[in-house]
Amino acid sequence: MQKAINESNLRNSVIAVYTVDETGGNMNVHCKSIILFIPEIPNLEDYLHLELNEFFQVHQLIGAEMARQRELEAKNA
Repeated sequence: MQKAINESNLRNSVIAVYTVDETGGNMNVHCKSIILFIPEIPNLEDYLHLELNEFFQVHQLIGAEMARQRELEAKNA
């Protein structure tokens, strides 16, 4: 998970972090981004579309890595 999040943080403007709830045995992923939102940006709609799309890219990247890790754990069990 750490590797997937680090790789995602290098490639995207969206920053991802994870927290572990040791008592409940859960892991949570949180994402944030700072988006410049001013009327002077040319093609503002396209800009916002690109910026917000990165949240989905991060979600897909981390989800794929989590699935890969589950498969590895199942093989090693």
